[in-house]
Amino acid sequence: MYGKDKFRQEQRREGMEINTLLEYIKTGNYTESVFSRNGILEDAGKDIPQHQLRKFYAEILNIKDAISLYEFGKGKEEVLKLLKIKLAMMEPLAIYTKSKLGKVKYSDQFSQIVDFISKSVSTINSQNDLDGWKERFERFKQLFEVIIAYSKPTKGGEKNE
Repeated sequence: MYGKDKFRQEQRREGMEINTLLEYIKTGNYTESVFSRNGILEDAGKDIPQHQLRKFYAEILNIKDAISLYEFGKGKEEVLKLLKIKLAMMEPLAIYTKSKLGKVKYSDQFSQIVDFISKSVSTINSQNDLDGWKERFERFKQLFEVIIAYSKPTKGGEKNE
């Protein structure tokens, strides 16, 4: 019984943390727990190889580059539609990568990242105004940059601790 209760408590805590991140993406309301050293994102990418995190971040940067390319000579509605499709493709990429990794030691942590990406995509793509979409996407990009920053090894070879 104790094990199940502890598991449920962890699930609630993780759900609250993801909700805090999604609220930041939606509104930009900053709380210290989002970016601080001991905050929500500090351990998010801790056990995930850098190349996996960089793969997702490269896709985020491709979308950021696509924003200016799409805006040149296209209407706002068409641009928004193209960006939503491009962002939505991150979700299957994350799920595919997770399934490819199989049952390796960081699969639980990776599940949290996949959940974060999936819910973030939905949160961003629920915005039907191009400027609002871009603001949400920029905040998502910032959060991913924090995940990468806290997951990088320090000079001694250890991950940030």
